[in-house]
Amino acid sequence: MMRHNGRRLELIPFEADTTRSIPLPRDRLIKRINLEFSADVDVTNGGAAGAVLEDSTQRIIKQIEVVGDGVTTLFRIDGRGLYYKNKFESFCPPYVLQATAVTTAVYPIGVNLDIWFANNIGIKPPDTYLPAPVFNTLELRITWGNGTDLFDAAYTGTVQSISAAFGMRPVIYETTQPTPQFMRFQDFIDQEVSATTADFIMDLPTGQRGYQAVMLRTLDEDLNDDALINFINLISGEKFNHYQQFPWLQMQRQNEKDFHLEAIPSGYVYLYLLEDGRIPSALHTYDVNSCKFRLDVTAGAGTAYVRAYLDYVSKL
Repeated sequence: MMRHNGRRLELIPFEADTTRSIPLPRDRLIKRINLEFSADVDVTNGGAAGAVLEDSTQRIIKQIEVVGDGVTTLFRIDGRGLYYKNKFESFCPPYVLQATAVTTAVYPIGVNLDIWFANNIGIKPPDTYLPAPVFNTLELRITWGNGTDLFDAAYTGTVQSISAAFGMRPVIYETTQPTPQFMRFQDFIDQEVSATTADFIMDLPTGQRGYQAVMLRTLDEDLNDDALINFINLISGEKFNHYQQFPWLQMQRQNEKDFHLEAIPSGYVYLYLLEDGRIPSALHTYDVNSCKFRLDVTAGAGTAYVRAYLDYVSKL
């Protein structure tokens, strides 16, 4: 009989510009980890409010990782990226409470995010439960930013240190069976766009992996930018086109419809690579010598880059 359970884990306290971690239980199969970040922001001595940056609360969460045996990265993503990945895959925006551009106040911020190890984007979620018992250690790591990440340079207030009484509260969902068939990995790669070109190459790692999805994000001076990528090509083995000359804006409009979104998320597209949700139909790279994006790009006004969020599986 399956034994499902959920349990609250210890708080990961906020500590500015620091990585904090907790051990994860290793006696069951992990389906997902829900993360609830909440804090009070104490703003004082402000002469001018300035502006709140886009995705302000998510910016404080610089990186979220799940690491096995100290060296195997099972999950790695930034807070902003995870928010939008959840938004696409859950067909609705996660809860978020953003900062406010005020000169003197104490007010709450917060966001609720999910790390999925069950295959929530496939037709059979148990395919990729995380087999925690196979690891000697399993850690959840949070790398924190600080209060200044909330506002632009025009903000003249002082954000007092957020108390360590606040932080990230994980709730973990587990089961005892069935045994998964695949291990799921989620990670990202970055590449700077320094010049306008129709031949911007972004290589994806190959080997014993099958890509289920890739979410692309474009940033110019750390702001979401829809003018960076014009057309998308995704090619494996140098000759097979999985996406061929796909217009960025058209992909966004398809995403809006396909994922039931209330608006197009600026700076993001989500490429779903499974056929009818089946892992065997993923973009497998074990038998090819290359897998890459060839993008038509227009260089931004400042420092611009493309981030590719990779979601792939390997056979256990």
